[in-house]
Order: sequence, then structure tokens, then C-alpha cells
Amino acid sequence: MFARRLFLIIVGFLAISPLYGRRQSQKIIFTVEKERKIQGLSISPNDYLEFNSDGMLLLARCKKTTNYYNTTWPQNTTFEFNKYGYLESCTFYSTVVVHGFPCKQKVEWSPQGKPLSFTLAKPHKINGYLCDIYYVRLSQSGKIRYCKLAKNRNIDGYPCAPEIVRFSDVGRLTSFTLAEDRVMNNILFHKGSQIFLHRNGNIWKCIISKTTKIEEFLVGTYNMPEIYFYENGQVERFHLLKPATIKGYACAARHTGFYPSGKLHYAQLRNREKIQGMYCNAADISFYKNGNLKSCVLTKPVLLGGIWGTGKSGFHTSGNFRYCEIAQDIKLGKVSLVAGDHVTLDDENKIINCWLSRKRNILGKTLKKSTNIWFYKNAKIKSIGAQQILRIQGYLCQGYNKIHFHNNGKIKEFISAENIILDNLSFPANTHLVFRQNGEPARATYIPYSYEPPKYVSRKYTPIKINEVVIPNNIDVVAFVKKIFYEHISQLAQKTIVIQGTTLFDENGKRK
Repeated sequence: MFARRLFLIIVGFLAISPLYGRRQSQKIIFTVEKERKIQGLSISPNDYLEFNSDGMLLLARCKKTTNYYNTTWPQNTTFEFNKYGYLESCTFYSTVVVHGFPCKQKVEWSPQGKPLSFTLAKPHKINGYLCDIYYVRLSQSGKIRYCKLAKNRNIDGYPCAPEIVRFSDVGRLTSFTLAEDRVMNNILFHKGSQIFLHRNGNIWKCIISKTTKIEEFLVGTYNMPEIYFYENGQVERFHLLKPATIKGYACAARHTGFYPSGKLHYAQLRNREKIQGMYCNAADISFYKNGNLKSCVLTKPVLLGGIWGTGKSGFHTSGNFRYCEIAQDIKLGKVSLVAGDHVTLDDENKIINCWLSRKRNILGKTLKKSTNIWFYKNAKIKSIGAQQILRIQGYLCQGYNKIHFHNNGKIKEFISAENIILDNLSFPANTHLVFRQNGEPARATYIPYSYEPPKYVSRKYTPIKINEVVIPNNIDVVAFVKKIFYEHISQLAQKTIVIQGTTLFDENGKRK
């Protein structure tokens, strides 16, 4: 007996501890003393019930046959409700006719009490479409949104195969599988291709079932069978099956994209080419709408706007570098950039970011390779994406987080890697600190680590079964459940609260 009590105490403690229970929905298992109705549902003794701390029924597993929502439900049906008391779903293990639909396994409901989704137990006609034994989804107005056709059907002028079809809220076809070969947008699409439509009814995407041609380009079905279109019918992108010459460029068998005007947007060059005076490698390339080069991989250094760049490069519409690998050393304020560093430039040709290609001594500290540094327009350091713990201006800053600086060089913002005292108030490590330009603290925020439940935990979470509580007859259910939660959980949970939040300081560094 003592061991059982000790076990229940330990389980209760774990359920409400900061590392486990703080993110759980607070629930206790209930039953009723005598048969009664809760939220309109007939509940019998020994039925399994779960409530939230507001007294709302969340789950009921009824052992007897019951009538609810104008439907007779079989034994062992499980009803799930949202926190407002509306029925969300019913799960059962036999065929049930729900509002005229022969259903099996599960039915989901709208807040208005209408079935939203279910699995048909046999072929059934819905909105004039014969639907096969499959998952069906309806809109709140009752129009079909998703189903599997039981036979070929012509819908909105398209020959649809007995496969999955989707509709919009207003009942327009949005996706289907072709029942026969069909020429659309001057392209032959074969039987079995999956078609997705824009709102205006034109093709948005096609997952082709067989190799087809777009103009003279062969489009394959390897692992990239999709073809995308703009609303005006122009091809947006596809995957070439074989190398081809497109808009004068020899392109490899890779993804190729176009603008609505038909101009080339991006592709992968098959060979090295000289484009707009620059030597581009056989790699990804892209263009602006006006045809100017947007990005490529340079094989030879190029001088643009006073910057020698090479390698993977991007360009502004003005023609200057947007990003590149610098080909010669550059002195930027107190930072020395060397050939091989990757830089980003704004439209005024100012370097605003640098990725270090090797370790470097900056601000008296040795920064690791791959460290990111951001700059103000006057070349002063704006922030550092540190790859290690750094002590800067007397503060130990956490690694793998940005360290920000004011324009005057004073540290602005960071996450501390050690305990820190501000105005006689001690803050633990991992406190987020913000300082003013005069060096005085402005804000300190401490949010302790909190346990995230595993992804496989359902949204209903695991109930806290401290005891099985019997709800007496002729008593207000909501008030009784709230009282139980207060007695069994709330008082214990108060002992585990961790004070957290933000502390503000005035301009002199004094707590407000």
C-alpha cells in the first residue's frame, strides 16, 4: 500500500515538474456515478472521461450504444471535443450512417455540427459525384472538397479518371488525374498524368505519367516529373530530360525556369560560356526579367564597382556585385578581408556582410573559419555571428549567437555565457542582454530552458491519471471538475513556478 502511494506521488510530481508536465494539458480521468448528459452526450457509469481544467469535456469513450448529433453510435465509440466544448471527431469500429453517409472508422465535425471528413464504407453519391471507398472531405457548406471517384467522369470540361479529385470552396475542380490523352497549353499530356489548376481554371502544375515535349524540349519522368505554369498559360519551370539549347544557351538536363513573358529565368549551363562579358562556369545561372545576368559561377576574376570578384556570384540590376568571392585582399575598417572570403554588397556597392574563409584576428580575438560579420555603411562592425564563446568588452558572450554592436563600437546585444550582476541583481547564464550606446544596460531577459514534448505526442497529450474521480449525480459538472483540478494539480503546480521574464533599466543602469 505504501509503495503504491509513493508511486502515485512520484507520478504526480513528474507530471507537474518543469521538465515534463508544464507543457502538458492538465487532465484527470473521470467517471459518473449515474447515467447523465454532459455537453449533450449521454454518459453511463464506467465510461472513460477526460476534462480540461476549465471543466470542459475533452474526451469520452462510451461503452454503450448512444444517440448523438442525430446519429446512433455503436459501443466503444470515442468522442473528442475542443476546449470550447464543440465535437471534433468520433472514432468507432463498425459502419455507421452519419447524416446519410455510410462511414467507417472516424468522422470529423465542424463547429456547426456538420460532418467535415470521413471514410466511406461503400461507394456513395455526394453532390452528384459517385465516390469510392476512400477518405472524403466536405466544406462547411456541405460541398465536396476531396474524394476518390468510383468511375470516369467529365468535370468542368476535363476527363477525370477514377482517382482522387479536389474542389475549391465554391465547387470548382482544382486537381484530378487524366482519364485519356489530352493536349493542353499546346502540350500533350498522357493518360494518368495528375493535373492541378489555378483559380481561373488554367493548369498550374502537371505531374506527367510519360515523357512529353514542350516545344522541342524533352521533359522526363525520372524523379522530377512536374511541369509548372503561370496563370496566363506560359510555362514556369520544368526538368529537362536531355540537354538542349534554350534561348541561345546550352543547358544541362536540370531544372529550367522562365518568366511569364517567356524569357529565361534560370537554368544550368552545360558548358563554360562567356555571357555579357563574363566567363561563366558550367553551373547554375539566372537572369533578371530584362535579360541581365543575375547570378552565375565565375571562372575568372571580374572587376565590378571597384571589387574584384570570382566564384559563385550574384549581381544587382545595376551590374555591380550583389555577392561574390573576393579575388584580392580588402581592408574594411578594422577588418582585413582576404582573397577567398565571401562578401555581400548593397545596391550602393558597400560591403554589408562577410563570411570568413579562414580564421582571423578581429577585435583582438581569433575568430574561427565560417564566422559571419555584418557591417554598417561606414565599415564599422554591426554584428558577429560567433562560432565560439568570446569575451568582448568584459562580457563573456555565448557562441553560435549574434553579438551586436552600436555604431560607436560599444557592445549592444548578446546572450551571456556566465552569471552577470547588473544593479546588484544577479542574472544567470543564457540571459539575453541589451545595452545602450553609453554602455549602460537597457534590458535583461531570462527565459529558462523548457522541455519540448516529443513530436510524436498527440495534440491531446497524455492525461495525468492521479486518481479516477467519480462525478456524483445531481451536481454541476463544470464546478466539480474545476474543484478537483484545483485540489489535485494547481496547488502542486504553484510550487514549480520559475520566475522569468524581462528586467528593464533606466539610462543610468538602474532598475525601473
